[in-house]
Amino acid sequence: MKKIIALSSFLFLFLLAVLPANVSHAAAAKNVDLTSITLFTNDGKTIVAEKKGSNFTFNLVGKNGNLEINRIEFKSSNATTVSIFQRTDEEYSDDVDLRFADGKAYLDKAKLVDWLIRVGEIDDEDLLDLIKNDESEGLAFVQDLKYFTDGGALPLFVADDNGNETEYSVAFKSTQWVKQNGKWYFIGQESNSMTDYATGWVDDNGTWYFMGKDGAMQTGWVKSGSKWYFLNPSGAMATGWVKDKGTWYYLNLENGDMATGWAKVGGKWYFLDGSGAMKTGWVKTGGKWYFLNSSGAMATGWAKVSNKWYYLDASGAMKTGWVKVSNKWYYLDGSGAMKTGWVEVSKKWYYLYSDGHMAANTKIGSYRVGADGAWIK
Repeated sequence: MKKIIALSSFLFLFLLAVLPANVSHAAAAKNVDLTSITLFTNDGKTIVAEKKGSNFTFNLVGKNGNLEINRIEFKSSNATTVSIFQRTDEEYSDDVDLRFADGKAYLDKAKLVDWLIRVGEIDDEDLLDLIKNDESEGLAFVQDLKYFTDGGALPLFVADDNGNETEYSVAFKSTQWVKQNGKWYFIGQESNSMTDYATGWVDDNGTWYFMGKDGAMQTGWVKSGSKWYFLNPSGAMATGWVKDKGTWYYLNLENGDMATGWAKVGGKWYFLDGSGAMKTGWVKTGGKWYFLNSSGAMATGWAKVSNKWYYLDASGAMKTGWVKVSNKWYYLDGSGAMKTGWVEVSKKWYYLYSDGHMAANTKIGSYRVGADGAWIK
């Protein structure tokens, strides 16, 4: 017998597999039918997989996670072998296949544990942690199946003695949405009954939802901890820009919490007030004035507002006083507005053309201004 090494986090269990022993990958000449797969638990009950075509699905929703699996039974009218191990691995050994007798092939608790021992060196850290944390020797509990439901369908092959083979898939369902009295509820992997609804945040296939204290799915604004979140009409947590009652809000992409203050989105800066509302127009923060366009994006450089020109530096802060732009000098009064014509600054007179830039080393009418722009008396 070859030494067998566990392959991955889906190699743990009884059902997982690929090819039966001594069967080639040639096209199947005859369908080999697998009619049912059943889990027998220590409470005397059974969990029968639902079959649709070549797919088997175990519905574990609401099943007590502490239920111990005593036996797994496969039924077929014409199969002789069911593979429970991935033969494509170079360490594959024929003795991990199950043989059908009277149309049945099964793993009882003793065989399951023995098989896992023979599999030997489990080098998957996640799998080891699961065993240690759950203290579930041999991964023979319903809870262990629940933990692995995100892995998708698992391949399973059955074969007859003539070399015919047929592939099936096995999946585990452990979460479910329930609608009652117009409200949606979620039964999660940790639920042990069909009325054990999840509360707080739940992750359903990568989408986050928030369930109230009574388990009802929430929509709209919800406060969790010290942060606000927005839930779409579908209940899904929103990220990015959201318009609610005519006001725009920004929900951080990483965790969905509502942004306040400055937020950089798509290379542009936006300002959200304490309520999260996106601001437009003039905003004063940190002792400085900023101008936000109608889109909410912070302006830089020259901006015309109410027929007056203002200059915003690279940080967006409004400038006052003298400012040099493209080697030309401009003067902005205390309100930030660009001046034109004659202006007195620090007891000196300067002339600013209609576009705002300062005259220098020239005559304005009968007046001469020097290289520094000041009127030469």
